[in-house]
Amino acid sequence: MKKRESGFITAEFLFAIVIAFGMSAIVFALTFTLSTVEIGQYIVYSAARAQAAANFDKASQSDAAKAKYSALLADKGLSSLFSNGWFTLSKVGDLEIKQGNGDNFSKDYDTGSRGDLQGVRTVFTAKILEMRLPLIGTITPDNGSFSAKLTGILIREPSEQECEQYMDQRTQELWNIGDGRFQPYRKGDDTTPWEDNGC
Repeated sequence: MKKRESGFITAEFLFAIVIAFGMSAIVFALTFTLSTVEIGQYIVYSAARAQAAANFDKASQSDAAKAKYSALLADKGLSSLFSNGWFTLSKVGDLEIKQGNGDNFSKDYDTGSRGDLQGVRTVFTAKILEMRLPLIGTITPDNGSFSAKLTGILIREPSEQECEQYMDQRTQELWNIGDGRFQPYRKGDDTTPWEDNGC
């Protein structure tokens, strides 16, 4: 009597289909995450660029960064990426803004002899990668989330207030050169500080 061989490779075929599905899901999630990271990086860079431009004072520069960040997150073309539950960026209130003069990201990065790392930073979380695959199990890290800090580092221009303070201080130092020998030529407080090289 001859045995039937139909369905002989069904188990192997189902196993291969499940593994292929799992690997396809991982590749899709990873490539989509990397694309979204680039969009998040652009948002942070734009906020850093808004903060870097000269403004009235440091607070105005910080407000410009927050406004740009909020505007891009609210943009109808980008908002769906960060409101669908797969990806999140920090809220505006949690945005890290470093403006230099000791307030920087240098302690977080090995900068060596490089200068002041100032700019804007946010936390990007990829919830799409927190998945449980059949026969593979969970791929979620121990701390429970796939997250990274996206940083836009740009050197901030001095604000108008900082420029005026610098020029006032410079004017006082000029009058005191040579033990104040130019003081007799000073007529009251009619000198006008005038920045000549962008501070």
